[in-house]
Amino acid sequence: MKRERYLFDTCTLIWLLQGHKRIKSFWEKHKDNYDDFAISIDSLKEILYKQSINRLELKMTYKQMIEAVENENLQICHFEKRDLDILSGLPFFKENNDPNDRSIISTAISRKRVLVTGDSDFKLYENHGLQLLLI
Repeated sequence: MKRERYLFDTCTLIWLLQGHKRIKSFWEKHKDNYDDFAISIDSLKEILYKQSINRLELKMTYKQMIEAVENENLQICHFEKRDLDILSGLPFFKENNDPNDRSIISTAISRKRVLVTGDSDFKLYENHGLQLLLI
């Protein structure tokens, strides 16, 4: 069986933490199949930022969020030079101008991970090396 390497974007991470039905069936099906799951440090920063400006209510503290990430064995990908190299070559699309999204996309591309998201605007980057799984 092929081992997929996944990277959850911010919305799918939030869904996972909240037990949302959009991610629950995917997670239950794949988490024990020797698949490799990760998140970007940018997703954690984005969640903390949105919580601080009251644009996101996540019913857990930062410490609880990190514990949940660790309990689910999600790796945390830190932004590195190789991600910056990819980011420098990504085109800018007005439909997707979120800098966090672009960092997460470059991380997925540089690490050859399938980006799991609910955001259809990410399709814009499929011709630029992004492997995408829309949930």
